[in-house]
Amino acid sequence: AKRQRVGDGAAPAVALALDSKCILGESPVWDAKMKRLHFVDINGKRLHSFDPKTSKCATVEMEEEVGCVVPYKKQRVLVAGVSRVWQVDFKGDKE
Repeated sequence: AKRQRVGDGAAPAVALALDSKCILGESPVWDAKMKRLHFVDINGKRLHSFDPKTSKCATVEMEEEVGCVVPYKKQRVLVAGVSRVWQVDFKGDKE
């Protein structure tokens, strides 16, 4: 791929990868082991996990507003809410 210099007049190509319909999407984090982008919808009370290779997004409804997500172990993440922290796997189970 040819590199373009800043200011050479060429605009980068931009395409929508996912229309998540978030109210307030935040805390994007790349999970190198799962090869997925995790992020939360704070006001929508949802955790999203997007696979750019397949364009599929797993969504988990949470019990309260959530502020951030971090990769944890195997296929689990930790999600911090208003009053607690959950472990979430992508079968939709919360602990």
